[in-house]
Amino acid sequence: MIRILITLLVIWLASATAVAQRLLPQSTRISSGGRVDALAVYNDLLVVGGHYSTFNEHTRNNLQGWDGVNHFDLPGAYTATGDEVRSMLVHNGDLIVAGIEGNFGNVARWDGSIWHAMGTGLPTTPVNELVSFNGEIIAGAGYGTVYRWDGTEWTVMGQPLATAQGIVVLALAIHQGDLYAGGAFPERIVRWSGNTWESVPPGVDEFVYDLLSTPEGLLIVGAFQSDASGTIQFPYYARYDGSTFTAPYGDIGTGQMERILHGPEGSLIFGSYNYRSKLLTGAEVGRLGMQRILSSAEYQGELYVGGIGEPSRSDTMALAILEDGMEYTILDANNAHVRISPSTGMFGSFTWPGPESPFAVPAESNLSPMTSWLPLFSGEVADTFHLQAPSKELDRIGGVGPHADMRDLDYYKRYQRIWRIEREMIENHILHFNDPGYEMPDAIATWPGNGITANGEPAQLAPFSDLNSNGVYEPESGEYPLVRGDVAVYYIQSDSDDDTWYPQRALLDRHIMHYAFRNSWDPYLNQTTFTNIKLVNRSNSTYENARFGAETRFAIGCSQDDLAGCDTTLNLRTCLHYRVARLSNKCIMAIWTKASALQGSTS
Repeated sequence: MIRILITLLVIWLASATAVAQRLLPQSTRISSGGRVDALAVYNDLLVVGGHYSTFNEHTRNNLQGWDGVNHFDLPGAYTATGDEVRSMLVHNGDLIVAGIEGNFGNVARWDGSIWHAMGTGLPTTPVNELVSFNGEIIAGAGYGTVYRWDGTEWTVMGQPLATAQGIVVLALAIHQGDLYAGGAFPERIVRWSGNTWESVPPGVDEFVYDLLSTPEGLLIVGAFQSDASGTIQFPYYARYDGSTFTAPYGDIGTGQMERILHGPEGSLIFGSYNYRSKLLTGAEVGRLGMQRILSSAEYQGELYVGGIGEPSRSDTMALAILEDGMEYTILDANNAHVRISPSTGMFGSFTWPGPESPFAVPAESNLSPMTSWLPLFSGEVADTFHLQAPSKELDRIGGVGPHADMRDLDYYKRYQRIWRIEREMIENHILHFNDPGYEMPDAIATWPGNGITANGEPAQLAPFSDLNSNGVYEPESGEYPLVRGDVAVYYIQSDSDDDTWYPQRALLDRHIMHYAFRNSWDPYLNQTTFTNIKLVNRSNSTYENARFGAETRFAIGCSQDDLAGCDTTLNLRTCLHYRVARLSNKCIMAIWTKASALQGSTS
């Protein structure tokens, strides 16, 4: 067993407390570059529609059914590489699929065995949305046109909302018995009166991408930032209660919003257009590790979400399962605010949403020269070097958990997460674990004290108080995690998905614990975050001439005013970052103010 303690003196920035939901990979995923625009459950299958070539390495363009093991091709429609599935609807026992499809006119009906044309189809592409309204199928398409299918033919509902092909209807929703449409047409959002489309005042000033009916009102998301007159400001979403528009949740921090979906237990999923998707539970906003969530469906007891995956995050790509458990948090016990996920980039992440810095001290400075910190190891076996070098892709979450025989969904449920432990949480557990009505915190209940040895995992993993010395973590008997500091964040990685440029991997597990102290009388300790890393040799070899190190990435913006250096006597790496003005792509020296940041890391 090899161990190394690495202590970091760094700076970070805070955001909202993470909501305990995370995304787990679905087997071998959708093909790279693919997207999932629509999910539906039909005849006990999860039907996955979008624009892709393979799903779990099964080749069939754009549309597949799946029962959790086997794939079903639904052959005969949406098979061309240029076809796309944009929306699906189960109606009167059939699956209606719409999007871009040349043979059937952009919309077709699957009866469980074969495809059927629906009249001559719809001429205005793409067909973006399908809903059932008053027993009929309603479709939103190009030229700002909404169509109605009465079982025999398509007819246009009311007046077209635009006169150009690119001015499309993007969203349809039924709310309190009324049909609403939103999109890129001039009115942005309209309501069907029974004979014609009427405006919904005060309206909004830019595109509406999606609509969702909730008990509190009709939620509207898109590119808009105010009402149509510019009087009332909106953070890319609004809620319509039948007479007024409001933004009850404040700024969620997604930028333009492309989707709004129901999440678990009354939560809401906001699919971002620019940054990353968010989960809103009550007043808490949590980050979700998929770039643009576009669809969701419950299947076999799991909530699946589809969309456009983050290129660097190859584990979820465009299809994932939403599961309880924390995946992102801010370590903010003192005057350092540090964003943490189980990514191989440690603190930094180029795909973290919004303007927050990864490591800001003082917390309010929002400056962070550090973008990532990567622990390194090398050792020799019979004069052959073996290396551990985590991926430089800063948001890659591929090597979570210890080395194991099988990394299936149950494995990811156990390990693709972080555990945030506060000292008060442990003290309360010790005092009250046996009290009637006590609710054990998730981080204590799921603490990974033991691995599953039948899967090739170590019997002992995360440290815990083994009160009866039987080697089994039993929190229901009063046992608890052993952590450092007042607030600690813990997770496990392996080098199974590290960079592959070096052929001989070291086969190590990384046990990582970041921690900090609260209310310290020491001003330096009050701005310090510590990281403890334990490396566990999982190979069958003994390493000679072992070497440990770290790659610290500093973001040097301007050579004329930023500074990097080192102090070999302290084993210290430093970087000074100024907040500067820029003119014609040249840096102008700024006065060193409280907005400047000096950071260092030492091991």
